[in-house]
Amino acid sequence: MINKLNDLLGEFDLTYSLWQVIFYVKNFGPCTLVEISKYYQVEKPNITRTVRRLEEKGLLKQIPGKDRREKIIQLTETGEDIYRNCREKITALEYQVM
Repeated sequence: MINKLNDLLGEFDLTYSLWQVIFYVKNFGPCTLVEISKYYQVEKPNITRTVRRLEEKGLLKQIPGKDRREKIIQLTETGEDIYRNCREKITALEYQVM
C-alpha cells in the first residue's frame, strides 16, 4: 500500500513522509514542529528537515508564534491545492483496495 501511495504521490513530487506532515497540518490546523513529532513519534530533527523541504516546495509557511523559538507552520494556498488533489486520488485508491 505504501508503495502505491508513493507512486501516486510521486506525481506531485511528494513522498509518504512528506504527505504525513501535509495531512497533519491540514487536519489539525496551524501547529508546531513539536506537535507533529509527538503525533508521529518521530524525532524533531526529522520533522524539521521534512518541513524545510515542504517550505522549499512552497507547500508550507511559517507564521509568527508567541515565542521566537517556536515555529508554527500552516499550509500555503498551493499546499491546500496539492492536499485536495492528493486526497481525491488517495480516496480513490482506498476504495479500489477495499
